[in-house]
Amino acid sequence: MSLESAKLAKVQIVQVLHCSPRRYGIARSRWRLQDLRQIVPWLKDCTLSGVHQILKRLKISLKQATSYVNSPDPDWGLKRQRMVQVFLAAICHPEQYVILFLDELTYYLQPDHTLKYGAVGKPAPHVHHAAQGNPYTRIGALMNGLTGQVCYLQRDKFGKLALEELYQMIRKLYPKRRLFVVQDNCSFHYSDNVLQTAEALDIHPVFLPTYASWLNPIEKLWRWLKADVLHGHEFAHNIQLLRQTVAQFLDQFSNPSPALLRYVGLLPD
Repeated sequence: MSLESAKLAKVQIVQVLHCSPRRYGIARSRWRLQDLRQIVPWLKDCTLSGVHQILKRLKISLKQATSYVNSPDPDWGLKRQRMVQVFLAAICHPEQYVILFLDELTYYLQPDHTLKYGAVGKPAPHVHHAAQGNPYTRIGALMNGLTGQVCYLQRDKFGKLALEELYQMIRKLYPKRRLFVVQDNCSFHYSDNVLQTAEALDIHPVFLPTYASWLNPIEKLWRWLKADVLHGHEFAHNIQLLRQTVAQFLDQFSNPSPALLRYVGLLPD
C-alpha cells in the first residue's frame, strides 16, 4: 500500500469509526472488526486477523473513550465570536486596543502529595507538612494576549475590591488604549461596583461562555506555576516565604514574554 493510499484508507476508516454502527444498520453501540469488514468495501475479503493488521499498520487502535467538553451556554457561539473579534482588533490595531485574559487562583500553605523522583525499591520521597493550619492565598492576574505580560495581585481574599484595584493597575500600565478583559462568569465579576469601575476606566469585560475555561489561556499560567512552585513545595512552615516565591515566579512575566505566549498556546513554536 502506497503512502497516499494509506492516508486515504485511514481517512475512510476513521470517518466510519466516528459514526455509530447503528447508522449503518448494525445493532451495536461499538465497532468490532467484523463490523468494519462488513461496511468498508475493500475489507470484505480480509480475515479478521487481516483487518486487525491493516488497522495496526494505519495506527488505528482501541482507545479509552472520553466525554465531550461542551459549554451549556446557549450564547456560546456569540460569546466566542465576540472574543475572536476583540482579539483581531488588538492584533490589527495594537496602538488602540489591548486584549487581556483575567483569572483567579487559590493555593494553600500545605503542599500536595505530588510525583517526585526517587530510587526504585526505596521509600517514597517525602512532602513536609507543618503543624499549623492550612491558610490559603488568592491571586488575581491579567495576561496580555499579544505580549504575555502579566499583572497580578495576591491577597488573603480576592473579591470585588481586589478586582477594582487590579483594574486600576492595568489602566496605569496601558494609559491610553481601550482595554478588553476576557474573563469567566464568577459572580463578583458582575458586581455593580466592579462594572462601574471598569466603565469609568474604559475597560470592557468580555465574558466567556459558561464552563468554558479552555477558552481562557491564562489558565495554563497556573499550570506552570503549580508545576514549578506549588506542587510538593517546601514552604509549609512560612506562608510569607511561599507567597514571596510565587511572586518571584510571576514577576518573570512583568515584561513581555514570548515564552509564556508559547506555553499558553498563543504563539506558535
